[in-house]
Amino acid sequence: AIYRIGEGGDVHVVSRDFGRPQGLAFDPRGRLFVVEALAGASGVYRVDVTDGTREIVVSGAGLVGVAFDRDGRMIVTSNETAYRFG
Repeated sequence: AIYRIGEGGDVHVVSRDFGRPQGLAFDPRGRLFVVEALAGASGVYRVDVTDGTREIVVSGAGLVGVAFDRDGRMIVTSNETAYRFG
């Protein structure tokens, strides 16, 4: 599961739909991105933190991490390579 912890310490479940979430990051606009590494569903998903709905934005096997550079470009990593999306 992915949890959101509020400033007061309250804990809320954002999503229980992931099998093996590997990495997560927020983009400059505050949107949550999660790398799912479960076979058959591997990729990067954008997750709505208010209702847990998700949308795949990058599909690929072997992905393990996601980050955003200072210009807001997404960087996705596998065990061997880093990919940057403009």
